[in-house]
Amino acid sequence: MSSDNIPPLPQPTRYTCANCGFGWNEPSQFCPRCGAALVPIARQKASSITLVAYGCGFILLGGLGACFSLVGFGGGFEGTDWANPFSFIGVVLVAFALFLLWKMIRGGR
Repeated sequence: MSSDNIPPLPQPTRYTCANCGFGWNEPSQFCPRCGAALVPIARQKASSITLVAYGCGFILLGGLGACFSLVGFGGGFEGTDWANPFSFIGVVLVAFALFLLWKMIRGGR
C-alpha cells in the first residue's frame, strides 16, 4: 500500500468560530471566514455568572434592606426615623442593592 494514496488526517484546530463553525490555528480577534468578532468562552461564562450573582445580590439585599427600613421607619423598635439603627441599616442595604443593579445593567463591567 502506498502512502501517496492515503489522505491526510484532519488536524484539530485551536480556534473555532461560534458564528460559522470555521476552525483555524492562528490567533485572531475576528473569524477569517465570516468576520465575526471572537470573544473567549471563559470570558462569556464569567460574564453570565457575574450577572446572575449581581441579580441575586440585588434581590437579597434589596429585600433585606426594605424589611429593615420598614421596621426602622415604622417605629417598631426604640427610636424613630433616622435615629433608629434599623433605618440606617435598611437604607445602606438598599443603596448597595441599587449599586448591584447598576452593575448588572452595565453588563458586569
